[in-house]
Amino acid sequence: MISVRIVEPGWLELNVQSFIEALAEVNIGLLAFETNPGTIRLCNQRFREYFNIEDDRQLPGLLTCILNDHAVNSGGTGSAPGRLVWEKTVLYVKLFDAGDLQWIIVQNATEREQLEAIAGAINVMDNIGHIFSGLRHEIANPLNTIKMTMSVLKRNFDATPKPKILNYIDRTLEEILRLEDLLQSLKSYGMYDNPAPQVLDVSSFIGKFLALIESDLIAKGVKIKIITRGRLFAWMDPRALQQAMLNVVTNALDAMEKTRFPQIVISAIHVSDRIVLKVRDNGCGMTEDQIRNLFKPFVTSKSRGTGLGLVITRKNLMKLGSTIGIQSENGQGTTVVLTMPEARCDEKS
Repeated sequence: MISVRIVEPGWLELNVQSFIEALAEVNIGLLAFETNPGTIRLCNQRFREYFNIEDDRQLPGLLTCILNDHAVNSGGTGSAPGRLVWEKTVLYVKLFDAGDLQWIIVQNATEREQLEAIAGAINVMDNIGHIFSGLRHEIANPLNTIKMTMSVLKRNFDATPKPKILNYIDRTLEEILRLEDLLQSLKSYGMYDNPAPQVLDVSSFIGKFLALIESDLIAKGVKIKIITRGRLFAWMDPRALQQAMLNVVTNALDAMEKTRFPQIVISAIHVSDRIVLKVRDNGCGMTEDQIRNLFKPFVTSKSRGTGLGLVITRKNLMKLGSTIGIQSENGQGTTVVLTMPEARCDEKS
């Protein structure tokens, strides 16, 4: 039987004890125990709240219950968190083996999922300016062409030969198809929670993406350069890749605010069984400390940033077997490297 003994501070040196005291205040349920002789070393307040613990003598039975739960133990200590239902509350429970100590880490599943949903919404709003800037450009061009074509045809209809009328009609239909493609893209824009990978022509994707952001780049005086080698096909959800690229370009534009001749270079190559897409800017670059914190939620050097963009981008890419990496030097610009699975031959056909 596991006995309860909340040990006095003397069992650790002072600097470690201060760390334990900090853990007691975090917003995650924590319980640390020794398997032999079964001494509970730490049980913080949030853990007690999750399991309605009013008396430490309740802990041995609770600990036994958790350790015997199949959902918690199905994958071992290295697995993803299990889901445990406790008095109608769904909890994420993770076991962690730290040698002499065993840890149980608990988080309210509902709170976590709500935070992820909020983070996703904030990230989309961060990029909405770029999206609508591109939309104005993409909608205005075909509409102006249609308006001019139909105006000319209306004024000269009786005197216009039939072949030329058909030419005007074909030109109008082409512009309508452009608008239809845009509307289809908008329809699927925010629907990448459930990835739908497909064979993606990388060069074609880059061309469409540039059309979306071109007006914003021109307004900021940013030169764009594209480098591709042959036709490249990735196995990727274009919606997730578009969101990733919007995040990357948004960050690049922010980094080049004080650059005299701002430039973005987008390149794509084939390496082994991967497609490597790089976005390089000549902005302010990053310090080593900034690079270390890039994928930490809510850590940002921007005055109006949320620190969520790259976190969510990496999460979405990981679902698709893809990665994102950052190469940067303070004052020397930044290169973002996206790697994606190459589409197999049978997928291309």
